[in-house]
Amino acid sequence: CRVCGDRATDMHYSVTSCNGCKTFFRRSVVCGRRYVCQKEGQCSFNKEGRCYCRACRFQKCVESGMN
Repeated sequence: CRVCGDRATDMHYSVTSCNGCKTFFRRSVVCGRRYVCQKEGQCSFNKEGRCYCRACRFQKCVESGMN
């Protein structure tokens, strides 16, 4: 997965990603959710800690090219 580093399942939203990141991105966009990082965007991000900060996870999805 280009977002979290986990094993990718397929191309989702123009990026090779896992089902977790695909679903997270879809829910965030469809529901219009806005997230705020408590550490001002300085969170470490990997597959073990991908759920700790939703703001940084969504930002990583966008930076990876999800649309």
